[in-house]
Amino acid sequence: MIASIIAVAATLVVWSLLAEKFEEWRFTAPVVVVVAGVLVGLTVRDSVGETLNTHAALRAAEVTLAVLLFVDAADVRGGMFGRHPGVALRVLLIGLPLSLGLAVGVGAWLLPGVGWPLLLVIACVVVPSKPLSSCAAGVKCAGQQGW
Repeated sequence: MIASIIAVAATLVVWSLLAEKFEEWRFTAPVVVVVAGVLVGLTVRDSVGETLNTHAALRAAEVTLAVLLFVDAADVRGGMFGRHPGVALRVLLIGLPLSLGLAVGVGAWLLPGVGWPLLLVIACVVVPSKPLSSCAAGVKCAGQQGW
C-alpha cells in the first residue's frame, strides 16, 4: 500500500513539473493516470483492492464522481441557455424527454420485472446530458450552420 501511495504522489509531482510538455505532446491527465495505474499494477505485489474495498472508500469515490460529473454538466458559458438558446431549448424540451421516454421503454422491454420509477432513475443515468451543454457552449450541433 505504501508503494501505491508513493506512486500516486510521484505521478502528481511528475504531472505538475511536466504539465506544459504533456500539453504539447497531447497527453491528458486521464492518460497519465491510466499509465501510472498500469505501472503500479505491474510492479506492486500487495493487493490494493483489499485495502480500497471498504465502505469509506466507496463513499469517497461516490462523492468525488458526483461532484465532478455535476460540475462538468452544469458548466454552460453564455448565460442560462448559452449562445444558442433555440437549440438549447429544443434539446431540453424535446430531445431530453424523448430520450428519457425511449430509455424507459427499452428498459421496460429488457427488464420486464422492474417498476417504472427504477426504470426512470436508470434512464436519467444513461441518457447523456452533455449535448445540451455542448450546444449551449457554442459547439456546432444539429440544426446549426456548419453541421
